[in-house]
Amino acid sequence: MRIIVLSDKKYSYEDFYNKISAPIKNSPLKYKIFLFVYRYLVYFTVLIYMALLIYCLIQGLYHQFFNAVLTPAITFIVVTIVRRLINAPRPYKVYPIKPLIAKKKEGESFPSRHTLSITIIAMVGLYVWWPVGIVLWIMSVCMGISRVLAGVHFPKDVLAAAMISIVAGMGMFFW
Repeated sequence: MRIIVLSDKKYSYEDFYNKISAPIKNSPLKYKIFLFVYRYLVYFTVLIYMALLIYCLIQGLYHQFFNAVLTPAITFIVVTIVRRLINAPRPYKVYPIKPLIAKKKEGESFPSRHTLSITIIAMVGLYVWWPVGIVLWIMSVCMGISRVLAGVHFPKDVLAAAMISIVAGMGMFFW
């Protein structure tokens, strides 16, 4: 059994997950809000990303457009390959937890591609038009939290994805 140290107390991952998911499991309204964020945040992100790309084209920002397309694409492809090689198991496969979202996927938990994608798009937002980037960063945090709450990723999967996106996104500013 793995133990997680939070402040001066020790928890197993099962205890940790049950503690963070209980408020959602015990409230129909919170569960509906959670499902909305979990399911639809991806679509809002895609719409905003497309709007940023169109904005670049309309404004004649061709260099920014190129970077805004290439950097997320390369990051996504590289991480997809790496996570297949690592093939880390999902929390619900390692621990006897009942996730908020039932999935059958066995591996490829590390890093979280959903979090990676929205975070690299948030970096695009900062690169193209910073107010949109701020909104996307808030959405990125919500996505990462929702992936852990859903029980489909460990916190480290989400944090690693965010860090990879930040580093890749910072490179976009210097191309």
